[in-house]
Amino acid sequence: AINRLVAEKLSTKRFLFACDEYHASYADHDNVVQQLLYPQMLETLAANNDDSVVLIDKITNGVDDAIATKNSRLTAMNKHALPSYCRGYALLQEMTKLFCLRMCKCVTIVHTIPTIDINPCSVTSFYQVGLELAVVDQNKDMVSFSNEEDDNGTSSTTAPFSCRVDL
Repeated sequence: AINRLVAEKLSTKRFLFACDEYHASYADHDNVVQQLLYPQMLETLAANNDDSVVLIDKITNGVDDAIATKNSRLTAMNKHALPSYCRGYALLQEMTKLFCLRMCKCVTIVHTIPTIDINPCSVTSFYQVGLELAVVDQNKDMVSFSNEEDDNGTSSTTAPFSCRVDL
Protein backbone atom coordinates (compact mmCIF):
# COMPACT_ATOMS: atom_id res chain seq x y z
CA ALA A 1 0.00 0.00 0.00
CA ILE A 2 1.03 3.59 -0.50
CA ASN A 3 1.25 4.29 3.25
CA ARG A 4 4.05 1.79 3.71
CA LEU A 5 5.98 3.29 0.79
CA VAL A 6 5.59 6.85 2.06
CA ALA A 7 6.78 5.85 5.54
CA GLU A 8 9.80 4.10 4.06
CA LYS A 9 10.66 7.13 1.93
CA LEU A 10 10.41 9.43 4.95
CA SER A 11 12.21 6.98 7.25
CA THR A 12 9.43 7.25 9.78
CA LYS A 13 7.07 5.01 11.71
CA ARG A 14 3.41 4.59 10.90
CA PHE A 15 0.24 5.35 12.84
CA LEU A 16 -2.71 3.10 11.98
CA PHE A 17 -6.25 4.47 12.01
CA ALA A 18 -9.00 1.87 11.60
CA CYS A 19 -12.79 1.73 11.71
CA ASP A 20 -12.82 -1.03 14.33
CA GLU A 21 -10.94 -4.07 15.65
CA TYR A 22 -12.09 -6.22 12.75
CA HIS A 23 -10.66 -3.88 10.13
CA ALA A 24 -7.54 -3.25 12.20
CA SER A 25 -6.85 -6.99 12.32
CA TYR A 26 -6.64 -7.10 8.51
CA ALA A 27 -4.61 -3.90 8.09
CA ASP A 28 -0.95 -3.78 7.12
CA HIS A 29 0.90 -3.42 10.45
CA ASP A 30 4.39 -3.11 8.99
CA ASN A 31 6.31 -0.43 10.90
CA VAL A 32 3.16 0.62 12.84
CA VAL A 33 3.93 1.97 16.29
CA GLN A 34 0.46 3.11 17.32
CA GLN A 35 -3.10 2.17 16.44
CA LEU A 36 -6.27 4.15 17.01
CA LEU A 37 -9.79 2.99 16.29
CA TYR A 38 -12.47 5.37 15.05
CA PRO A 39 -14.37 5.58 18.37
CA GLN A 40 -11.10 6.30 20.22
CA MET A 41 -10.26 8.99 17.69
CA LEU A 42 -13.59 10.72 18.29
CA GLU A 43 -13.15 10.48 22.07
CA THR A 44 -9.66 11.98 21.85
CA LEU A 45 -10.87 14.81 19.62
CA ALA A 46 -13.85 15.53 21.89
CA ALA A 47 -11.55 15.75 24.93
CA ASN A 48 -9.31 18.25 23.14
CA ASN A 49 -11.32 21.25 24.43
CA ASP A 50 -11.32 23.16 21.17
CA ASP A 51 -13.78 23.36 18.31
CA SER A 52 -13.23 19.69 17.43
CA VAL A 53 -16.70 18.61 18.63
CA VAL A 54 -18.30 21.19 16.36
CA LEU A 55 -16.11 20.06 13.47
CA ILE A 56 -16.94 16.39 14.11
CA ASP A 57 -20.62 17.27 13.68
CA LYS A 58 -19.93 19.40 10.60
CA ILE A 59 -17.84 16.66 8.97
CA THR A 60 -20.48 14.04 9.75
CA ASN A 61 -23.20 16.23 8.26
CA GLY A 62 -20.97 17.08 5.30
CA VAL A 63 -20.33 13.41 4.54
CA ASP A 64 -24.04 12.63 4.88
CA ASP A 65 -24.94 15.54 2.56
CA ALA A 66 -22.30 14.43 0.03
CA ILE A 67 -23.69 10.88 0.09
CA ALA A 68 -27.21 12.21 -0.51
CA THR A 69 -25.99 14.35 -3.43
CA LYS A 70 -23.98 11.50 -4.95
CA ASN A 71 -26.89 9.09 -4.55
CA SER A 72 -29.27 11.57 -6.21
CA ARG A 73 -26.92 11.83 -9.19
CA LEU A 74 -26.58 8.05 -9.36
CA THR A 75 -30.35 7.60 -9.22
CA ALA A 76 -30.78 10.14 -12.03
CA MET A 77 -28.42 7.99 -14.12
CA ASN A 78 -30.34 4.80 -13.21
CA LYS A 79 -27.39 3.50 -11.20
CA HIS A 80 -27.19 1.93 -7.76
CA ALA A 81 -26.68 4.08 -4.69
CA LEU A 82 -23.33 4.10 -2.93
CA PRO A 83 -22.78 1.04 -0.76
CA SER A 84 -23.61 1.60 2.92
CA TYR A 85 -20.00 1.03 4.02
CA CYS A 86 -18.93 4.11 2.06
CA ARG A 87 -20.11 6.39 4.88
CA GLY A 88 -17.90 4.74 7.50
CA TYR A 89 -14.80 4.88 5.32
CA ALA A 90 -15.46 8.49 4.30
CA LEU A 91 -15.89 9.50 7.95
CA LEU A 92 -12.71 7.66 8.93
CA GLN A 93 -10.82 9.41 6.13
CA GLU A 94 -11.99 12.91 7.01
CA MET A 95 -11.81 12.49 10.81
CA THR A 96 -8.25 11.19 10.45
CA LYS A 97 -7.31 14.45 8.75
CA LEU A 98 -8.95 16.43 11.55
CA PHE A 99 -7.16 14.29 14.13
CA CYS A 100 -3.78 14.88 12.51
CA LEU A 101 -4.42 18.61 12.27
CA ARG A 102 -5.46 18.84 15.92
CA MET A 103 -2.94 16.48 17.49
CA CYS A 104 0.08 16.94 15.20
CA LYS A 105 -0.74 20.48 14.06
CA CYS A 106 -0.44 19.52 10.40
CA VAL A 107 -1.36 17.05 7.70
CA THR A 108 -0.03 16.58 4.19
CA ILE A 109 -2.43 14.98 1.74
CA VAL A 110 -1.20 13.49 -1.50
CA HIS A 111 -3.58 11.63 -3.75
CA THR A 112 -2.07 8.86 -5.85
CA ILE A 113 -3.78 10.15 -8.98
CA PRO A 114 -4.49 13.66 -10.26
CA THR A 115 -7.47 15.20 -8.46
CA ILE A 116 -9.32 15.60 -11.74
CA ASP A 117 -9.19 11.80 -12.21
CA ILE A 118 -10.68 10.90 -8.82
CA ASN A 119 -13.87 8.93 -9.29
CA PRO A 120 -16.71 11.12 -7.97
CA CYS A 121 -18.25 8.09 -6.25
CA SER A 122 -15.07 6.84 -4.56
CA VAL A 123 -14.29 7.25 -0.89
CA THR A 124 -11.35 9.43 -1.92
CA SER A 125 -13.80 11.91 -3.48
CA PHE A 126 -15.02 12.82 0.00
CA TYR A 127 -11.84 14.87 0.46
CA GLN A 128 -14.00 17.72 -0.83
CA VAL A 129 -15.96 17.70 2.45
CA GLY A 130 -12.85 18.75 4.37
CA LEU A 131 -12.09 21.43 1.80
CA GLU A 132 -15.63 22.82 1.81
CA LEU A 133 -15.63 23.03 5.61
CA ALA A 134 -12.15 24.61 5.62
CA VAL A 135 -10.87 21.80 7.83
CA VAL A 136 -8.22 21.19 5.19
CA ASP A 137 -6.48 24.04 3.36
CA GLN A 138 -5.91 23.04 -0.26
CA ASN A 139 -2.89 25.35 -0.60
CA LYS A 140 -1.23 24.39 2.68
CA ASP A 141 -2.29 20.80 3.36
CA MET A 142 -2.51 19.24 -0.09
CA VAL A 143 0.22 18.45 -2.56
CA SER A 144 -0.56 18.19 -6.26
CA PHE A 145 -0.03 14.88 -7.94
CA SER A 146 2.71 14.72 -10.53
CA ASN A 147 3.64 11.75 -12.64
CA GLU A 148 6.82 13.30 -13.97
CA GLU A 149 9.89 11.16 -13.56
CA ASP A 150 13.51 12.10 -13.03
CA ASP A 151 16.49 10.53 -14.80
CA ASN A 152 16.31 7.52 -12.44
CA GLY A 153 12.69 6.81 -13.33
CA THR A 154 11.34 7.84 -9.94
CA SER A 155 8.49 10.26 -9.42
CA SER A 156 9.48 13.86 -8.93
CA THR A 157 6.52 14.51 -6.68
CA THR A 158 7.79 15.87 -3.40
CA ALA A 159 5.65 16.89 -0.50
CA PRO A 160 6.54 19.88 1.64
CA PHE A 161 6.32 17.88 4.85
CA SER A 162 6.26 20.71 7.35
CA CYS A 163 6.21 18.48 10.38
CA ARG A 164 6.99 15.00 11.45
CA VAL A 165 5.81 13.31 14.59
CA ASP A 166 8.22 10.77 15.99
CA LEU A 167 6.43 8.35 18.28
